[in-house]
Amino acid sequence: MRLKNYQRDKIVNGLVHRAMLESENALASDEDKLALAVYRSRMPETTEKAADKLNQQMPGMIYTCRSVNVKLTTGSWFTLYMNFERPQPRSGNFEDTCPEDLFEQVEALKERKREIQDTRNAVHRDARAVVYSCNTVEQLKAAWPEVMPIVEEVMGTAVEKKRGLPAIDRSKLNAMFKLPVDAKEAA
Repeated sequence: MRLKNYQRDKIVNGLVHRAMLESENALASDEDKLALAVYRSRMPETTEKAADKLNQQMPGMIYTCRSVNVKLTTGSWFTLYMNFERPQPRSGNFEDTCPEDLFEQVEALKERKREIQDTRNAVHRDARAVVYSCNTVEQLKAAWPEVMPIVEEVMGTAVEKKRGLPAIDRSKLNAMFKLPVDAKEAA
């Protein structure tokens, strides 16, 4: 079965997703925890509860946010994402009120994000090189047999099975079109 480029891309993306899933989930969890810590440094839990209560009484009065912006020591801004929307303080930026230890954690998380992205790019490049070097599923199976479960999962069918033409009952077709049914009748 010949591989088309969109199929190759799906295979590569499936491989990259499988390779990076655990580290990216761990990073997202750590980012949520750190974002919540930065958020709590500016918006204590009691204030958040009061804002939630006010928002229930008068919906739309309080803005909500799902991210916090932190100004790093380099002068650049870095956005941390939380899993849930929370009431937003007057300013969504946490440049002056964020404790110093959280700044260090934010910078460490930013570096970790960059390393994971570099790893993701390397994994993508290596997988793409192998998958795009093969024109058919058979060539891919010969080059990298361990990848076949992913190929089948991505392509939606078992790639081993080949479809043949349906069985043809020639005598029935010949009778339908008023052609000689047997070779004897044709003579």
